[in-house]
Amino acid sequence: MNKTAIAKELIREHGLYTHSRSREIVYKRYFLYAQLRDDMTYQAIGELFGKDHASIVHGINIHKAWMAINDKVYLKYTKKIKEDYETKVMNGYADKERILVRVDDFFQDVASINVRMRVNRDFLEKLYEVNTFQELYDVYLQTLE
Repeated sequence: MNKTAIAKELIREHGLYTHSRSREIVYKRYFLYAQLRDDMTYQAIGELFGKDHASIVHGINIHKAWMAINDKVYLKYTKKIKEDYETKVMNGYADKERILVRVDDFFQDVASINVRMRVNRDFLEKLYEVNTFQELYDVYLQTLE
């Protein structure tokens, strides 16, 4: 799951797509603005929240100021969304790790098949024509038949 998808999910879960100026909502928005800034433009972040880029810049600056002094109120209100954000990001990395393990297993299977079988010209020609993992997987399935 990419950060944009995570942000959309958190915006929905925490009710942040609103014009509310309640402290809890504003602080959570500011926290997410700052987290998304590494990967997104101010304008793109603003589109997620229905805000203009100047609001995003202001929110990020306020977030940095409060974090610099470890503002207890700010930390209290952003604790839950921070935990949710970190959990979702870590789950995304875990998903990527599972995919990488599956791809590695796949290549090990292909290697063992190549060792066990007599490699014929048709198979090699198909292998050189492969451009995507899906095509490679299809060639792999054909070798199992």
